[in-house]
Amino acid sequence: MLFNSTIFLVFFAVVVTLYYILPTRFRWILLLIGSYLFYMSWEPAFILLILSSTIVDYFVSIKLPETETSKGKKRLLFISLFFNLGLLFIFKYYNFFTENIELLASSIGLNYQASVSSLLLPVGISFYTFQTISYTIDVFRGELKPEKHFGKFALYVSFFPQLVAGPIERATNLLPQINGIKKKVFHDDLLAGILQFVFGLFKKVVIADSAALYVNAIYNNHQYHDGSTFVLASLFFTVQIYGDFSGYSDMAIGAARMLGFKLMDNFHLPFFSKSTTELWRRWHISLGSWANDYMFKSFSPYWVRRFSKKGVLISLIITFTLIGIWHGGRWTYILFGFMHGFILGVEFLTKKRRKKIKKKIGSFLFSYSGWFITMLLWFISMILFRSVSMEQFFHIMNKIFSASIFNSLFIPDLGVIATTLFGVTILFIFEYFVFRKRNFLGLVKTYSQPTLALVTAMFILVISIFGVSEGSQFIYFQF
Repeated sequence: MLFNSTIFLVFFAVVVTLYYILPTRFRWILLLIGSYLFYMSWEPAFILLILSSTIVDYFVSIKLPETETSKGKKRLLFISLFFNLGLLFIFKYYNFFTENIELLASSIGLNYQASVSSLLLPVGISFYTFQTISYTIDVFRGELKPEKHFGKFALYVSFFPQLVAGPIERATNLLPQINGIKKKVFHDDLLAGILQFVFGLFKKVVIADSAALYVNAIYNNHQYHDGSTFVLASLFFTVQIYGDFSGYSDMAIGAARMLGFKLMDNFHLPFFSKSTTELWRRWHISLGSWANDYMFKSFSPYWVRRFSKKGVLISLIITFTLIGIWHGGRWTYILFGFMHGFILGVEFLTKKRRKKIKKKIGSFLFSYSGWFITMLLWFISMILFRSVSMEQFFHIMNKIFSASIFNSLFIPDLGVIATTLFGVTILFIFEYFVFRKRNFLGLVKTYSQPTLALVTAMFILVISIFGVSEGSQFIYFQF
């Protein structure tokens, strides 16, 4: 049940209608049933996985405060981590692991044939797994009291607007809202939710799905194309993944706001960043903050004690390599994470030196040269992220840094290019002139209802004319 499908719009309309009709004390039940039906729409059997994670972490968190010894608490935490990460390994990394064991055995002359798993990857398993893990760790650290109401905890784990692709919500934000469901949703929240959902839908079906038509045509036949074509296709993929993922986040946040819930922001104008450090504070914010709180802060004390400032570099490389692995069992994802961890570490170590350079060349030149370098590095990492293998990545990079960069572009459908550029132009105008200064709720508070209705109608018209009706599922559903 994709957000960009008619069936979801009907489903959501029914849920919202029933939500406002039901007495407040019964609304959590409706949301829990709706969330489970939403998740089962992909594969009914997958509900057993989310239920099992919910049950394990519920009982572990209940037992943690009752356990007096540090050893006992660590044992309970281990149960949660082993169970949840074990599910991730079985469904997401088993084949990658066994394939590489087979290659390693072959390289040293051993004959080992790995068994291949045919299990389907459950949609959104990485997102809700990280959500339940963070809850258990917070209870273990004593930063959060365990939720004793099983049904409301189950809703926290499975809340359908952000279930399959985030934002990765913290229990400290979402559980209090579930326990204190409002009798009446504020008018401004309802309008802001509608506007943000429509804007996210525009990003997905007009920009991302249009760009995907060109990107897939080139990357799926990479052996036939030249450097100039790869440059354009990779730029389009950068646009595609932003429109796709931030579009989903906008729809998730907008849908939740229409129900009276406020989810954390997941993107904030990342392409206006003047450093990779700043970019990661604006891109997939919920994952970045999760990694900082539950990975980096765990690694860094040890490495900083041993290597001082260079220990921060090591900690960042480990953290972002794990972020790369989080995306899936593929070497290109791992190198993507390693690359960004290294860049962030270098930026940290050269902070003072860059301040001196800024004084010498001036703020304007320093800022825009920083923006250009950041975007160039991001562009290269997007080629790495989109490539299905290291061989494909090296092939594409070799083409880009060769004479074929001057060859003519291959454009099978000019309409796809025009639609994508048209959508990006609208996106840039709104992000630069509107969203730099205010969010969606700020828009509702600033402009009149007729103006907002006109803007919403304009986006709906653009979606109906230029949107790709047979668009693919969201990219991050595979993670």
